Amino acid sequence: MRKAGGGPEFSGRPANVLTAYFSNVVLFDKNAVAELLEVREALETYAVRFAARDRSDTDLERLITIQVQMAEHIFDDKAAFIDEDVEFHRLLVQMSGNTMLTFLVQGLRDATKESIARGLEARRSRTELESINQAHHAILEAIRDRNEVAAVNAMHSALPGRHREPVDHSVAL
Repeated sequence: MRKAGGGPEFSGRPANVLTAYFSNVVLFDKNAVAELLEVREALETYAVRFAARDRSDTDLERLITIQVQMAEHIFDDKAAFIDEDVEFHRLLVQMSGNTMLTFLVQGLRDATKESIARGLEARRSRTELESINQAHHAILEAIRDRNEVAAVNAMHSALPGRHREPVDHSVAL
């Protein structure tokens, strides 16, 4: 169901179970962050094409505001940047109009924050940090232009492909 204002309504189904699972698994499973990025890529590349097609001017303005704030905070306020980054991606998924997808992404929120924090720790140079801004700006431009293909490609660039070592399925369990 959609509630007034376009946000999802889940009839009391809290995302707490998903949130608790994903928040804990990224702390204790060494492959969990990589797997989380793969899950996000699947969910968000699906969502971003509908966001590009169906976005409202109001949603676009909100996305622009968030992206500007992200660019302002990436070098000097990591906590604010992380919150804004999570909100940027949450809004993209909400813009898709798929409430179940939004519910799933809300369940990943805390784990996503942790994975973004780890990603920022791994990127220390200004050039590396600026590449994060450029990736988000490319997503924003594609959404603005209602270009579904460019939006999907930009999301793939922001959350690139395979994040963990291939699994050898030939090994007997």
